[in-house]
Amino acid sequence: FTEKDVSAIIDYYTSVGVFHLDKKESMKTMKKWYDGYKFSKRAKETMYNTDMILYYITEAYDSEYYPDNLIDDNCKTDYNKFRHFTTINNAGGTRLNGNFTALEKIVTDGYIDENLVTSFPYEQVTKSNNFVSLLFYFGLITIDRIIMDRTRFTIPNETIKSFLNNFILKGYFDATKIKDETYTLVSHLSEMMFYGKWQAAINLISKTIAEGMTARDKIEGERYVQAFLKAQLGLSNAMIVTSE
Repeated sequence: FTEKDVSAIIDYYTSVGVFHLDKKESMKTMKKWYDGYKFSKRAKETMYNTDMILYYITEAYDSEYYPDNLIDDNCKTDYNKFRHFTTINNAGGTRLNGNFTALEKIVTDGYIDENLVTSFPYEQVTKSNNFVSLLFYFGLITIDRIIMDRTRFTIPNETIKSFLNNFILKGYFDATKIKDETYTLVSHLSEMMFYGKWQAAINLISKTIAEGMTARDKIEGERYVQAFLKAQLGLSNAMIVTSE
């Protein structure tokens, strides 16, 4: 859908008496969470995710309340589909590969510059430019603009950002960089956001980052810490994490 389409949908359901929410506020929310897609470097206008717009309208149908959940569970991308593209299994266990590094960069910087590959054999999907193109074809990144001879890909919206943060977190689980008990962080983050009690959350985040770092991660330095931090903060529904 274009923005004009979304506006017309709201107008229609308002006119038949089943959409009662504020149009301006709903458009603002849907733009932040569902808009941002460009499928061509020549595109002048971004597109909204059709499924998510219809989900929002359905959730708000004949209701006075905004949807509790802005992401339709049926639209969530399964991490297991990507797991073998970002990890390597060997006798020493599971470790993260170069594709995971590209994923970290996207989450940390909000963009990545790469050539768009139109086709490639399945066995070559582990090559970085092929993997980035795969993310584009799955709708997990979108075209922003052309930078010299490369395409700049960005994260289109908050829905996709939450998916990618989840991929990062599960990748760290695979590589045993983060332990199951770290999910106690959710309650600590809520206490930090609502009551200002930040010590428990910060201490647990610091401990988990320190325990999970490898020699390679120390070389990556700040980017590793940023990606790890964003993934952990993404556990909480109390905040939206944005790039600088």
